[in-house]
Amino acid sequence: MAASLEKGDVQMRYGQRTHRGRLVTRAAAAALALGLVGAPAVLGGTGGNGPIGGETRFNLDLPDGVTLKATKGAIKQGPSKVVMENLFGRFDPSSGVGRIELRGGLNFKFDHNRGPTGEFEIKYGEGGKLRARIVGQPTNLIKVKGGRRVEEAPGVTRVEDAKLKLTTKGAKRLNAAVETGGDGPFEEGDFGRVTSIIDLNQ
Repeated sequence: MAASLEKGDVQMRYGQRTHRGRLVTRAAAAALALGLVGAPAVLGGTGGNGPIGGETRFNLDLPDGVTLKATKGAIKQGPSKVVMENLFGRFDPSSGVGRIELRGGLNFKFDHNRGPTGEFEIKYGEGGKLRARIVGQPTNLIKVKGGRRVEEAPGVTRVEDAKLKLTTKGAKRLNAAVETGGDGPFEEGDFGRVTSIIDLNQ
């Protein structure tokens, strides 16, 4: 059984939560009440993007001495936990494959210096990755692998516990951003997990 949303998770302006804490949009709730089944297939059409609701939650494995500040609309829910709102993209709920643009940014802080990041886009499926700007430079920051696909409601899919691995280039640019001498605190390898709740009822 998929884990329900934790108490205190960000409340999305377009939807509502059931008594079990799961995200269900008004459109999805109406579909359930009418006994309708099925969901939009791939959002946005060929080569296009469309609005995507829901949220993406990161639980990061930060190096020793590194702290995190949420910016640009992201919400920090613990020392290494951050929630970002889904905005636009393409997603196929039948396969769990797609990409999503996110609202928010992160400042990685180390030794009184900071590495600002923003314009996040996450891709699930083959070649999965988290792309972002690090001090203005577009970077394939993190590899995204795996994740369990669960249908939350008609048109609402959860991809949970995908693994995050910091790329060599991502580590190099983060180290440069926090202006450390030597190797810096960031290294290629395991960097936490991510879960997205993807709402196509927009």
